[in-house]
Amino acid sequence: MDYSPKRMAMCANRFIAMGEEEAYKRLHDAALDDADGSSLYLLCLALYGGDSDKPLRCPIVGFLFIDCFESADGRDWPALPLVVIDDIPFAVRPTRGFLAGVPESGRSYLDYCRANGRFRRRPYRIPTREEASKAVDAFLASEKWKKIEKKQLDSQHDSSYGGFGGIGVVMNYLRKQVDNIDGTISTQW
Repeated sequence: MDYSPKRMAMCANRFIAMGEEEAYKRLHDAALDDADGSSLYLLCLALYGGDSDKPLRCPIVGFLFIDCFESADGRDWPALPLVVIDDIPFAVRPTRGFLAGVPESGRSYLDYCRANGRFRRRPYRIPTREEASKAVDAFLASEKWKKIEKKQLDSQHDSSYGGFGGIGVVMNYLRKQVDNIDGTISTQW
């Protein structure tokens, strides 16, 4: 795993401090070097999706399915596959995955997010391992998550705990991010 909520928060905060116009310009220029867009997708969501009233769509990467969220209310999850928990940006699924076709370019997704989202003005919290762990525990105990669990268990999907994006997979992925809090995210920004 190479995603770290701490590193994402630090990276996003640098762009938030620049302001929307400068951040967009730099990301737009850098997106030319990001052939498949995967290192830019979550950053776009962190910058434009976390404060939106309406949900942003996931990046088009062929097949990025998070089955436990398929029937969820998008207003509860405006920036999937990114979730902001106690002002800490976590990913519920990697954006690199099962491709079928050509993935959306980073520039295209940046433009989509800018047109349909709202630029975040408030910096993210830079978490310690303990803070990240508490945030994940609180999230997994939240009513929002319990609705996902109930829908998943009620539907009796075979993937409830172990499929592509079943609740067990998402829970494990979130917990691994706590373990990787001081890890790195691959990005040229």
